[in-house]
Amino acid sequence: MAQETKNKLTQLLCQRIDQQGPLTIADFMYEALQHPKYGYYNRPHVLGQKGDFVTAPEISQIFGELIGLWMLERWQSMGEPQSFSLIELGPGRGTLLCDLLRAAQLMPAFLEAADVHLVESSANLREVQRKKLADFSPTWHNDITTLPQKPSLIVANEYFDALPIRQFAKLKANKWREVLVGSNDTSELGYIMSEEIDPLQIVALGASSSSLETHDFVEVSPATSAQATLLADHLKSAGGSALFIDYGYQQAEGYNSLQAVKDHQKHDPLYEVGTADLTAHVDFEQLTRCFSQRGMNTFGPVAQGAFLSALGLEARLNNLVQNASPSEERELRSGAERLVASEKMGDLFKVLAVSSSPQTPPGFPYPNQNN
Repeated sequence: MAQETKNKLTQLLCQRIDQQGPLTIADFMYEALQHPKYGYYNRPHVLGQKGDFVTAPEISQIFGELIGLWMLERWQSMGEPQSFSLIELGPGRGTLLCDLLRAAQLMPAFLEAADVHLVESSANLREVQRKKLADFSPTWHNDITTLPQKPSLIVANEYFDALPIRQFAKLKANKWREVLVGSNDTSELGYIMSEEIDPLQIVALGASSSSLETHDFVEVSPATSAQATLLADHLKSAGGSALFIDYGYQQAEGYNSLQAVKDHQKHDPLYEVGTADLTAHVDFEQLTRCFSQRGMNTFGPVAQGAFLSALGLEARLNNLVQNASPSEERELRSGAERLVASEKMGDLFKVLAVSSSPQTPPGFPYPNQNN
C-alpha cells in the first residue's frame, strides 16, 4: 500500500518509529485511542448501532436498573450518607447512569445525596453525556486523580479493557521477548520482537510468576495496576464501594487478546489506526491482586450472567413485558438473553466488587480469601 493512501495517524506512527524506534503495544494502543487529534476516542458516534460496538447498557435497560438497585443497597450499607460521590468511569453515552438513576428513584434520599462525577476524556462523548444527564449536573474529570475525597460509589463497565497492555512471548526455554510495533520499508506497521528480556522485569510490570511458568505468551497491563492502585487508595480514604464489569479471564490464559472492532466487525489493529476501537481481555487475577494489596475487600469475579440473575433480572424482565407490545417483548427478552446467556455475554463478561467494608455485597457468594 502506498504511503499516500494511508490514514494520517498511521503515517505519524511510522514516522515516530523511524525516528525513535519500535513502540510497545501499550504505546501503540494509547496513540490509537487517545491521540489528541486522530485518536479513536475523538471520533463521533463510536458507540451504539450507528457506531462500531454496542455495550450492555445499550442492549437492555435492565442492566443499568439492576446496578442502580445494587448501588442503593451499598448506600444503605454505608449508613446512608447525606452527601456522596456517584462516579462512573468511561460513561459512554450516559445510558448506564440514566438507567441507574431511574431505578434509584425508589429512594429519593439517595438521589438528593448523590453528587454525580464522570471520568471521560472524549469531548464528543462529554457532549452526549451533558445532554442526557442534564438533570443531575455532573462534574467531569479527565482522570481519576481529581475525584473528590468523600464517600464514593463507583461503577465502570468496559473500562479496563481499553487500558493499554504489553505483550511478551517465550520463544524458547525461559527466553522472553516483548512484542513490539515496527514499520517496514514501505511504511506499513507490523509486529516485531524485542531483544531478550529478564522474566523478573515482566513480573515487575504486574504479571504473576505462575503465568510465566504456565504460558508461552503473557499480557500485562501496567496501566490497569496504576489505575487500580489509585482507585483503591481513594476508596480506602473516602470509604465506599466499586463495581467493575468487563470481559476477560479470571486467570491469565496465555493468548493474544488484542482486538480491534469497526462497524461491529473485527478489524486489523494495525490497519487505518485510529478508526477502530482497540481492546484487550482484562486479567481479573491481576486486577483483584492490585486492590487486595492496597487493603481493599474484593468479591468475585463472578460471571455477568450469574450476577445479573442473582440481582433479579428475571423478575424485572417479567415486570417489563407485562405492558409491552409483542415486538417490544421480543426486544426485551432478546436483550436480556444476550446479557446472561453463557454463549453470549453471560460468561465472557465478569463482575468484580471492591469495598472498604468487609460486608459481602449483593450478587456475590462470599469474599475472596486473600482479603
